[in-house]
Amino acid sequence: MLDQAQDLLGATAAKRILVVEDEKDIADLVAVNLRQSGYESLDAASAEDALRILKLHKIDLLVLDVLLPQMNGFELCAQLKARPATSHIPIIVISALSAESERLRALNLGAEDYLVKPFSVRELVARARALLRRANGHQDANIVTRGDFHFDLVRGRLSVKGMPVALSPSEFRLLRYLAAHEGCIFTRQDLLDHLWGQGSSLGNGNIDVHIHRLRQKLEPDPGRPSYLHTVWGVGYRFVSESATA
Repeated sequence: MLDQAQDLLGATAAKRILVVEDEKDIADLVAVNLRQSGYESLDAASAEDALRILKLHKIDLLVLDVLLPQMNGFELCAQLKARPATSHIPIIVISALSAESERLRALNLGAEDYLVKPFSVRELVARARALLRRANGHQDANIVTRGDFHFDLVRGRLSVKGMPVALSPSEFRLLRYLAAHEGCIFTRQDLLDHLWGQGSSLGNGNIDVHIHRLRQKLEPDPGRPSYLHTVWGVGYRFVSESATA
């Protein structure tokens, strides 16, 4: 039995979980159960503390409360998912907010799971274990960053400068294609053929409409686009902020 326990600890000890919770009794309870399950547990009482810890330590998973002092959990989640260095870290949100809208908000910001207080700590540990097993070091391939643009290819989500931007599926595909070939100029027909297939009944004007909508959502000044450039007489190209800085 002792050998089996040591094997279990050896398999999970490298996994470090950060608990961001300002209620000390809850934080302590979660931490104790995580450690008993073989994980290393760190704690932070605020989003600001969490950001400092993330700069100092490799974190494999976050347990994140919503109602934190100053910056709340939703804001911290959005920041972390928008940063290449932390976007891969799975996040379990814990909150007394039980409305469906709150759950959806957390998931839309990129959180992987959501538990309503009061919750079973054993269930929390089980969900953490499942997320860590699922991640297994492969999540980075599904995250693409171009300058201020952060694409989650699995969920079809975009954030710009840390703020989520709601795009339709076709808008996301078009922008992602342009960003994947940053600086390249595409004719309207090129874009139609790639995104909707050759022989599509859609006209070139459909691309213009999509570009217009994207500019309205993304550009600080849609009349003077910084990202989605028109190349007159040819088509369009994407340039990230990092390329123009």
